[in-house]
Amino acid sequence: MSGVLQTVAASFRSQLLPLDRNTPSYTRGAEHGVAFVIEPRTKLEAYLAQREGNTLELKVQVPSGSDAKSVLRVMKTVCAFANGDGGSILFGVDDEGEAVGLPEEPVRRLIDDVTNLVESWVSPRPTVSFDVLPVDATGAQVVLELVVAAAGVLCGAGRPSEHPTVYVRHNGRSVPARPSEIEALVRSRSAGPAAGRFASTWL
Repeated sequence: MSGVLQTVAASFRSQLLPLDRNTPSYTRGAEHGVAFVIEPRTKLEAYLAQREGNTLELKVQVPSGSDAKSVLRVMKTVCAFANGDGGSILFGVDDEGEAVGLPEEPVRRLIDDVTNLVESWVSPRPTVSFDVLPVDATGAQVVLELVVAAAGVLCGAGRPSEHPTVYVRHNGRSVPARPSEIEALVRSRSAGPAAGRFASTWL
């Protein structure tokens, strides 16, 4: 992305506050209650002006179900977002924040593939949704956004045949939660003696 575009996107993002992570609608900070519908390409530009962090992850490709290591890397982040404030994974963007894109034609199949992977690798299954963001005016190349909602219960991730591990987000990385973090997460989602018993199942 050019320096000019980064500046424009960053300025645009600083003036707009998200109303809903699942829709490209925003409200200007000085005009609360006035919604502006943002074009998907403009939404992508705003994302690309950011760095990876506690609510944003960038991936060049959608993981193949036959590559367990790449699947686990993505599912760890899905799990960490669900255990936090939610977040978005952008497929079709490299580590430098450049939108390399994915072919538009197979995107619907990729959505089904990712949905099935989340269902198999993350437990309990968090709420996820998708948005297709065109890279250019032709729409031949797109970025696929996987939106993960914050979960009301504690989530774990791992291979279907293994006991899941709880992950959290630390400085843009998805890492196994410490015992104290697991206990805090459980207590934030439940109350009373049952919270301690439930936390012990994840330790």
